[in-house]
Amino acid sequence: MLDITVCIATFNRSHLLDGCIRSILDNNITAKQIHVVDNSTSEVHQHINSFVSQSYSVTYIKSFGSASLAVARNLSIIATTSEFWTFLDDDDRWPLGYLNSIARNIHTKSHNVILTYDNLFAQSDYSPYLITSLSSAFLMGLTPPVGMQVYNLKQLRSHLKYSSLIRTGIDHDLWVSLLDINPSLFINPLPFNILSVPATNRITQSYYSRKQNIMQSLTIWQPVLVRHLGTEFYVHFINSYNISLDDLLYSKILHGHINLLPYFSLFNFMRFLFRYITKKLHSSYPMFPPFTCSLLRLYP
Repeated sequence: MLDITVCIATFNRSHLLDGCIRSILDNNITAKQIHVVDNSTSEVHQHINSFVSQSYSVTYIKSFGSASLAVARNLSIIATTSEFWTFLDDDDRWPLGYLNSIARNIHTKSHNVILTYDNLFAQSDYSPYLITSLSSAFLMGLTPPVGMQVYNLKQLRSHLKYSSLIRTGIDHDLWVSLLDINPSLFINPLPFNILSVPATNRITQSYYSRKQNIMQSLTIWQPVLVRHLGTEFYVHFINSYNISLDDLLYSKILHGHINLLPYFSLFNFMRFLFRYITKKLHSSYPMFPPFTCSLLRLYP
C-alpha cells in the first residue's frame, strides 16, 4: 500500500464515480485513502454512500454551499494524514500501472513533486530530464498534467493550497502558490496518459466565461509570476493561454459546435490552422512553448 491520499471532487455527476474509483483500486498497488469530495447542489448521492461502505479506503466529504473545485481540493488536503497527496477528476481514469510507477520513484527520489507525462515530452526539443524544479517546468512550457501530479505533504503542506478566487486554471494555481518555495520535482515519463470518459454537466460551458475567468486568474497570478520569472515571461504566459483558448475554440467549431460561431475570427482561425499543421508535423509541440531566452541561460 502506498502512503498517498487521492482526492476526487464531484459536481452533480456521481454516476461517474464508480469507474473513477475502480481505476484507482485496480492498480496493483493501492492508495492508503481515497477522498470523495461532494460539491453537488443536489441531495447526497446514495450510490456514493454504498461505494464508501464497500471499501475501507474511501472517505466521503460533503462540501456545502456548492463550493468551488479549489475549496473541495483544499478540504482533502486538510483532511489527509498521508505523506503524499494527489487527485483526479470524476470523469478521469488512471491507467493500469500508474500507481506502480509512482511507487517506484516516490522514495528513491528526493523530489517533492512528481509529474507524469506521456512520451510526447520525452521527444521534445528540451529534455524533461533537465527539469529539476518547478520554475524550470514553467520555463520549459510544461503544463500541470491533469490527474497525474503527486505532492509531498510532509514538505509542502504549509504552501499547498488552492485560491478560492480562481475559477479557471485550477491546476496552474497550485503551481503558482508553490513558486515561493520552488520545490524540486521529478518527471515520470510513461507511454500512456490519463483516460477521460464523455461527461456532461461541466461547470464551465461558455467560451466567453472561460476566457473571462482565465484573464481574472492571470491578473491574480501576476505578482508571483513576475517576481519569480519576470515580466517578459508573464507576457509570454498570457499569450500562451490566449493561444490555447483559441485552439480549443476552433477545434470545437471544426467538430460541429456551431453555437461557438459568434466568437469566430478569420485571422485567429488562420493562425489556428498554422499551429494545427505544425503540431501534426512536430508531435512534440507543447501547449505552452518553452520560454527560450531563459532556458538558454539555464541550460547553456
